[in-house]
Amino acid sequence: MTNNWKYALLVAAMFPTAAAFAQTGDQGRRAAELGRYQEAKSIYKSQLNNKNADNAYFGLGDVYLRSENPDSAAYYFNQGLAKNSKSAINMVGLGKVEMAKGNRAGAEKHFADAMKRGKKDAFVLASIGEAYLMAPEATEQDYNKAIEYLKQAVDRDKNNAEAYLLMGDAYLKLGNGGQAMTSYDNAIRINDKSPKAHLKRGQLY
Repeated sequence: MTNNWKYALLVAAMFPTAAAFAQTGDQGRRAAELGRYQEAKSIYKSQLNNKNADNAYFGLGDVYLRSENPDSAAYYFNQGLAKNSKSAINMVGLGKVEMAKGNRAGAEKHFADAMKRGKKDAFVLASIGEAYLMAPEATEQDYNKAIEYLKQAVDRDKNNAEAYLLMGDAYLKLGNGGQAMTSYDNAIRINDKSPKAHLKRGQLY
């Protein structure tokens, strides 16, 4: 894992326009993916009172999940739902917490509730897909479920580079290098300044 972060940082340094992309993309997620958790938390906390509050609460919870603190993650997902009881993305977050704990049935109940509220939301669909992809002791069935949700996400949003990246990872887990490469190529087609997309494509080669 440590080597992966080093590669990510190296590739990011090779793309001088990466910082410009961060200004228009999800800065919090980008910081979290590079292991800069405190920075990610600060970014999301600054958004808790604006129109992106739903996603900010989800982002905060996701940071805590990445740093293996599911109780704090659940706190922020629940805070998001307290602010907006119809928040599908924070319902997904609670599902991700249950998935991380190994409670598959509990996770899928939350995902089903989220789908009732946000089945047309590409972010919700991609996040459910990511949950299956990152599930502890994930199986082939989990990777196929991830792909199913990620395909729905890109059907809803043709320019969802993150969903294509996750799809590539899922195909790679299934040993399908060809489809993985196609997915990474689609991510680069959408955002050719994404260091992560170029990194994954290079690693696959």
